[in-house]
Amino acid sequence: MSKSNKKRMEQLRKRQLKIRKRIEKIALLTITVAVLVIVGVHYVGSATGANHTGSNGKQPLSDFTVTLINGGTISTKSLEGAPLVVWLMTTWCSSCSDTSELLVSQYYSAFRSDGIRLLQIENYNDLNQQGESLSAFVSQYGGSNEPGWYIGTASQSITQEYNPSSALDIYYMVNSQGYIVGSGQGLGANLNSVLETLG
Repeated sequence: MSKSNKKRMEQLRKRQLKIRKRIEKIALLTITVAVLVIVGVHYVGSATGANHTGSNGKQPLSDFTVTLINGGTISTKSLEGAPLVVWLMTTWCSSCSDTSELLVSQYYSAFRSDGIRLLQIENYNDLNQQGESLSAFVSQYGGSNEPGWYIGTASQSITQEYNPSSALDIYYMVNSQGYIVGSGQGLGANLNSVLETLG
């Protein structure tokens, strides 16, 4: 798929997301008011506190399994013990292809030397847009045979949990104990800060 087609698809998707976000804001406001009235502010506060947050105030990364493009699987629990970047991406996103190329050409060697692992996950069903297959994406932009770079697909529940706003390119930084220490959109533009945080 050409970069111009990817950009057109991104623009269309962004317009759809703006409309969806407006609807979601109204729905969220309605739900929030209903919860506060029915359940009460005290219950909401205690439920938030019971969100499995560690004693250090950071939220742990869920233990989930990713189906890898080589046919195997890997669990996030098995990746504990080293810093980890979890990158949810789409194959029709031009910033995602740019990021893969940047990782291959410049940054992944620094990841490896700092002991940082990378879990690259295609959003479920490519966020319901027609993009190239993940295998074709990797063949074109790289990353498939790098040690410590795991590439696979996310389930619908994982995409909803870690990408609720349907961002094209979202990432999480996870420390060696399995706690999320930062997140953002546009991994390629933030690779230096990722290295500073996890390296």
